[in-house]
Amino acid sequence: MKKLQILVLSLLLIGGTITNDALAQKGAYANVNLGYNFSLGSENLGYNITYNTTYTGNGTSSLTENRENIKGSLGKGMSFGVSFGYMLSDNIGIELGVSQLIGATFEWTNTETQTNNSGSTSRTSSSKVSASMLQLNPSLVISAGKAEGLNPYGKFGLVIGVGGINWEGEGTDTSPFSSYSTYDSEFELNGGLALGLSSAIGANYYFNEKMSLFGELNMINLSYAPTKGKLTKSTSDGVDVLADATTAEKEYEYVDSYTSSTSDIQDDSKPRQILKTQYSFGSFGIKIGFRLAF
Repeated sequence: MKKLQILVLSLLLIGGTITNDALAQKGAYANVNLGYNFSLGSENLGYNITYNTTYTGNGTSSLTENRENIKGSLGKGMSFGVSFGYMLSDNIGIELGVSQLIGATFEWTNTETQTNNSGSTSRTSSSKVSASMLQLNPSLVISAGKAEGLNPYGKFGLVIGVGGINWEGEGTDTSPFSSYSTYDSEFELNGGLALGLSSAIGANYYFNEKMSLFGELNMINLSYAPTKGKLTKSTSDGVDVLADATTAEKEYEYVDSYTSSTSDIQDDSKPRQILKTQYSFGSFGIKIGFRLAF
């Protein structure tokens, strides 16, 4: 973060010395932008796992196991948005941005195969996770002040997010001891606010005093802990089993702490309590867009 701040200040100093004929930038403006974010602050989201077990006739067995981490940040993905700003002077301004994140999908698969003299059985499950988030981004803008040609700038601010995380799972089981052959489920996490910090460096290219194109490198330091979870789909061999599930089986409340004991009786008409989990939404990315000054 310190390196980024030093780079921003350097660009602004250079930009401020490019010309002494800078035109006034005071006043309001609006931006529209489109961008893509890459993972920053990645975490383990899941694992690719393969088990192969072979049983021999003399009671011995051999096991082969492969594991692979699936890492990433749920802040990865496409984004688009608008922002409205006001330059208080040629060099200092304030801006409020609103953007929508359409998160990338992360996938992993677990496969277990057992082989003996009678044949082979297998269990396979696959999972997907993705996120979406509406982000509000108030920022302080520091500009080089040049309103014709290239105008470097930097931004520092807060990020306030409202979003959701979607998990999907499906699997097959050819074991003769299994109660199902296939299953399919979906689970949604939401509720609560995400709070973080943002920074960016960029440059406007002005065609005239009113219109410009801009490119921007941005960084977001953000995490999100949902407060609610709900099973929205559950099938077994194509048959819907969600309708028969109790509230405690399909709804969850995520809390910072809770107390339970063996004497507690679970109220099936209420959501089950589970400790909160923080998910990374950190990202670094690029935006391009159009600015219109008023």
